[in-house]
Amino acid sequence: MAATLESMFPGDAPVLLDGAMGTALHERGWRRDVASVLANLDAPEDVLAIHRAHREAGARVITTN
Repeated sequence: MAATLESMFPGDAPVLLDGAMGTALHERGWRRDVASVLANLDAPEDVLAIHRAHREAGARVITTN
């Protein structure tokens, strides 16, 4: 699998995909009755903090809502 990912995402730059951002936002207090996609407008600092935490942990694939 590593060879396949390396050919799809060469280098060490982050790759932005769609994933479980809603779960991470809920852990930061985002209300479950509000669509998590609205965090891009209403809580961009939380979205950025989640992305930074993943990157600092060594993630090469970063997901968004």
